[in-house]
Amino acid sequence: MNPFGQLSFHQPFIYNEVVDLSSDKTTQTAGESIVKVLTPIIDNIISAVLENKFDYSNFLITKQQASGLTNRIGLYLLINSKTKRIYLGGASDLAQRKGDHHRCLNDPDRAARKLATSMRDDLKVSQSTDFFFVPLLIINNISGVSITDKKTPSGNYSSFNQAVSNFLDTYVEGPLLTNYLASTPNIFYNVKTVGVFGTGNRFGGSPNSGSPSKPVSYGDYAWESVSAAAKSFDVDTKLIRTKIKNNKMFYLEQSEYDSFRKIKISNLEAKTYFDDKLEEYYKLLAVLFPNIANKKKK
Repeated sequence: MNPFGQLSFHQPFIYNEVVDLSSDKTTQTAGESIVKVLTPIIDNIISAVLENKFDYSNFLITKQQASGLTNRIGLYLLINSKTKRIYLGGASDLAQRKGDHHRCLNDPDRAARKLATSMRDDLKVSQSTDFFFVPLLIINNISGVSITDKKTPSGNYSSFNQAVSNFLDTYVEGPLLTNYLASTPNIFYNVKTVGVFGTGNRFGGSPNSGSPSKPVSYGDYAWESVSAAAKSFDVDTKLIRTKIKNNKMFYLEQSEYDSFRKIKISNLEAKTYFDDKLEEYYKLLAVLFPNIANKKKK
């Protein structure tokens, strides 16, 4: 018997185990644990949706409905009740992501720029009110990324959020979608597993996501992404892209990064890589960002 019955009382699974992002091993272990927990939950929801047994009344996407999801990290499903298509996503702020989807579904201009083709097609035969935001998982305890690193000098929370997003994308959403896109490809709006974006896969991350961030290099150093390089130097990603545009730093193909023989700095370690290498850090900073280096010396 389906343990959720009609799924009228579905609630997100509260994951209280510590998600330790301090190393690849602990990150992978946490991801595998979450995937194991979520798989039967998603299976039950898919069955209920296809059999018209899912109660959507608690999952309206309208902004007016209180969600209790503000600043909550986790995964969710965006379900079209009419076409029975589903999008699997993750977010470092579920309430904010819910609002992003609401705006995209109700603004034709945003939809044309930001929604996947398959979802735009469904909007031709259904309405935005046919979509429902169903939280799957809430993660209560993230370690290995300092909460004090959340706020950058520009006022953004990209460092912490990027680490969380990388974890969800690579270790949770990716494995789940690899399974579901192989077994039930016609159900999901996601056209590829998350991670590297591709044409028609704008839902690899947030509805505001664009092209993938390629690895970058400077001299003996290579960073997994533009954001990783920015985190290493505590600068805005725009500054990194400016250096690339001016041929001071260089984009790498993924294969070039994978085979890079010198110093590789991953997304997870980028923020703290130079903590015990201050002389090395200031030498690089003086070459790449002399104005910032001069300010730090004062």
